[in-house]
Amino acid sequence: MTSPSSTILIEDDELPLSWRPTDSQVQRRSPRTSLEVLIEPNDAASGSIESSRKRKRTKGTHRDTLDTCFKKLRKTLDEEVGYRDQELERLQKQVQEIESKLLLQEERHEEELQSRAA
Repeated sequence: MTSPSSTILIEDDELPLSWRPTDSQVQRRSPRTSLEVLIEPNDAASGSIESSRKRKRTKGTHRDTLDTCFKKLRKTLDEEVGYRDQELERLQKQVQEIESKLLLQEERHEEELQSRAA
């Protein structure tokens, strides 16, 4: 075991965020106690610690949830596009019917004008 005089102390502002104590009372304790509290970093700071099973499932669940949301969004979008396409076809048929009726009326009107002139 090393003596306290050979221990290197790191100032709090030099510590990575994951190693800094969250409690201000910890900073007031002796350097040895502070370092003991700071020995365990969080999972994000150390690559050697495997994430827990629960965390793995959570990550997969978030991915699955996101995929499910995109699938629902895509399905809704496809349904909406299909509905709009049907509506567009219906309106185009109406326009064609109205145009054909208008052409018939114009032809009848021209025939009436020709019959009156003759």
